[in-house]
Amino acid sequence: MSAFSCKKSKVAREPIYYQLAAKGLAYIQLPVNSYFIYQDSATATEDSVVVTTSSFEKLYIPCQGGLINLSGNYYYQVFRLKLKASNSLPKEYWLSGTATSKYNGEIF
Repeated sequence: MSAFSCKKSKVAREPIYYQLAAKGLAYIQLPVNSYFIYQDSATATEDSVVVTTSSFEKLYIPCQGGLINLSGNYYYQVFRLKLKASNSLPKEYWLSGTATSKYNGEIF
């Protein structure tokens, strides 16, 4: 009778990549410096907005091991969009929004 043991090797997992919906991004990714003219439904006056920020980032979160959070490495996306009205103050935005696909720790 012989006895032997094996050493388990850790297999590196590819990080998960949480992504925003491609169809949604295609709709909201606007070129910077683009102008849009619209008619205000309340006053019937025409105005315009310009895209000042339209940025897309792929960010990385390293493994967060421990007793409570056992999630592994993953990537996620962040999209930011800012529109400025032609008659607004320098730091005042007509629209400012952020969308993220960051994993929130919930089990699916």
